Amino acid sequence: MTGFQFKQFYVAHDHSSMRVGTDAVLLGVAARVENAENILDVGTGCGVIALVMAQKSAARITAIDIDRQSAEEAEKNFAASPWGHRLKAVHTPLQAHLADLHACYDVIVSNPPFFQDSLKAPDEVRNRARHNDTLSYEELAGASYRLLTGKGALWIILPINESKKFEKIARDYGLFLKYELLIHPKPGREPNRRIMEFVTIAVEHSETEKLIIREENHEFTREYKEFTSDFYLHF
Repeated sequence: MTGFQFKQFYVAHDHSSMRVGTDAVLLGVAARVENAENILDVGTGCGVIALVMAQKSAARITAIDIDRQSAEEAEKNFAASPWGHRLKAVHTPLQAHLADLHACYDVIVSNPPFFQDSLKAPDEVRNRARHNDTLSYEELAGASYRLLTGKGALWIILPINESKKFEKIARDYGLFLKYELLIHPKPGREPNRRIMEFVTIAVEHSETEKLIIREENHEFTREYKEFTSDFYLHF
């Protein structure tokens, strides 16, 4: 069994469509969930984002995935964690989850599939996780608007160009950008990822921050170490 050991939990990711990765950890750390009571993790994979948010909050967290093996592995990871009693993994697409008329969340978080019309790998499970054939931006934005409480927020991470597409679509569905964290790989480099918080109440001016991952010598920056220090063993 292969996996990743964090300070307070372990994540196995042998069978999930997407393994533990920097994007997922950054999103989980950045999302402001401290006061949330109910959280939805869309496309949970091995469950790492849900586990990061469970460590940060007292919320009940529902994690859904269209891939059965991912949902099953996430459920095992949840059960082995200190917060298994308030974490639940469900094998279902977001579109079907909308049928639950009682579903309502303070926070929705997603590291969504983002490749469009690009060359696909032979692995069909990985394709579903990385290409948005099964969950379009319109579906994610529309479902989030429907499922969020009045003061709720959607948190997502996307490559820069894709994030601009999603921001426009989100606005058409009544979601407004409140906060963005621009992720730079190194000093002087353009950002390659963007973490965004969307709310259902119109915002005049969004807040922008940035985070640089590595120094020019490839060492992790002090700010990145501080940002993730509650989770990574070596920080």
